[in-house]
Amino acid sequence: MSTYARANTSAAWYQDNFPGAVMDPNAGVLHTTEGTSLPGYSGGATAPNYTAVPDFAAKRLRWFAHFPDERSSRALQNDAGGVETNTLNVVQVELVGTCDPRTAASWRAKGARFIFWPDAPDWALADLAHFIADMNRRHGIKVQGPGTGRWTPYPESYGAGGQRFSFTAWRNFYGWCGHQHVPENDHGDPGALDWGRVERMAKELLAPDPKPEPKPKGPRPVAKWRVEAAKKAGIQNAELAARACRKAGLPFWVACALLEKESHGRNVFGHDQGGAGWPGQPVTKERFQQFYREVLNGATSNGVGPCQITWAGSLIQGKRDGGYFREMLEMGLDPWDPEENMVFGFALLRKHYNALDDSWRAAGTAYNGRASYGADFLAKAKEWKARLKIKGTLNPKLDRRPAVFIK
Repeated sequence: MSTYARANTSAAWYQDNFPGAVMDPNAGVLHTTEGTSLPGYSGGATAPNYTAVPDFAAKRLRWFAHFPDERSSRALQNDAGGVETNTLNVVQVELVGTCDPRTAASWRAKGARFIFWPDAPDWALADLAHFIADMNRRHGIKVQGPGTGRWTPYPESYGAGGQRFSFTAWRNFYGWCGHQHVPENDHGDPGALDWGRVERMAKELLAPDPKPEPKPKGPRPVAKWRVEAAKKAGIQNAELAARACRKAGLPFWVACALLEKESHGRNVFGHDQGGAGWPGQPVTKERFQQFYREVLNGATSNGVGPCQITWAGSLIQGKRDGGYFREMLEMGLDPWDPEENMVFGFALLRKHYNALDDSWRAAGTAYNGRASYGADFLAKAKEWKARLKIKGTLNPKLDRRPAVFIK
């Protein structure tokens, strides 16, 4: 079972109460909530798979998952004796806002902040397109609509309008449509959504880059004897660390200093006071997912993995946005995987080093947040440079291009 990486899977998760039918997603339905905030959905009884809530300050959509992609949700009407709707392999999305021009006019008069989805801002359509592209990558849902000109404006779209599918057309549809298109339903949302723009944006995200950015050269492959020396000095997962260095563009001797400070390369949870997780115990996918749900809901974060990635975002009204963990997942990096954890941690340290006048002391301080950490990190870096017989300056000029993450 899977969900969109950008989605919060704990704040409004209903799968435990409404398990639903197992699906192989091949189509999607877009709704509008006709409200301005995350609905309660009667405790999940009428919930879709996802809700997208506008964050006007950040100019992005905040995604909430209610059911896994491979389980049916509950936002469509389904009459007896006709066709299946909710369970016909369809992923459903509620877009917070309205498609009704009269509602929009009323809300504007009251000074409310909302999205009128037929005239949605570029950032909202771009975030929706990112979701559509992700559904194509992970499930193969086609990036296509029900046909040119068939996203009918509301209220003309209400009821049995000409845009609504027949039973046969619904069974044979693969792509994205609106609530207004689904048979056995009379709702007209999301109205005249600019699907053409969403489709173009999604296809651009899926198109291969004709001129990909060159991979940073980074350090040369680490000599085997240096990897063995790191092992003898107590660094676990040293081979993985050597590979992660090349991907992140960080010298191996600096990486060893960081690992000695953080975990000695062990893939474990940290010991932060009051931190969530399993202090000192191995990090697994299942444990991380439970830990991540807890910190999103306001629990104190904790170090994760060899680089002890910790920052989960600021606590705002009892919630966090995921911080570095969300960034990793959006990059396609698994925080519970020791090599991918090191790739992210090493790249983060290199970013601090480049931004802080090529100073390992300053980079270490930025990584941990304490000046004493930075001073000790610098001392350990010098020790590792000598131990591994590295020639040249203590403060080399590193590649300043973004690291290229390769699975």
